Amino acid sequence: MMEGYLAALLMGMTLGIIGAGGSILTVPILVYLFQIDPILATTYSLFLVGATALLGALGYAKEQLIDYRAACFFGLPSVVGVFAVRRWGVPNLPNEILGLPKGSFVLSVFAVVIIIAAFTMIRPTRKPPRPQASPRNSIRVVAVMIEGLVIGAITSFVGA
Repeated sequence: MMEGYLAALLMGMTLGIIGAGGSILTVPILVYLFQIDPILATTYSLFLVGATALLGALGYAKEQLIDYRAACFFGLPSVVGVFAVRRWGVPNLPNEILGLPKGSFVLSVFAVVIIIAAFTMIRPTRKPPRPQASPRNSIRVVAVMIEGLVIGAITSFVGA
């Protein structure tokens, strides 16, 4: 159990120093060091990382560094995705999925999401195109809203 507290402390320091990676570390710490059920661990992870993000956002809000328009178009749909998956999706999962117990399946999806995130972070970045005023902007807004919904759903499912 002491290893779990030490790992949690290191995870918190990592999150505080680099501002990311908390959920990637939180779920395994909760599952493997604290022996918490994976479904419950993903719920705890969402809460812990969400609370940390909220505290960080308050600092950015004080410095007026938040784009509230973007937060509405991306953030609100992502919250809807999180709520929907946690309210209706996760509770209705069968006890066995593809031959795996529900918790093992969620951890497998978690691993796949983490691997995809790792490859996304290490590949060279492209400069985003500059937005231009056009009728296509409304299509971009809808695309961002759909992306927020999907990211929220995935985040909610795996707790990361």
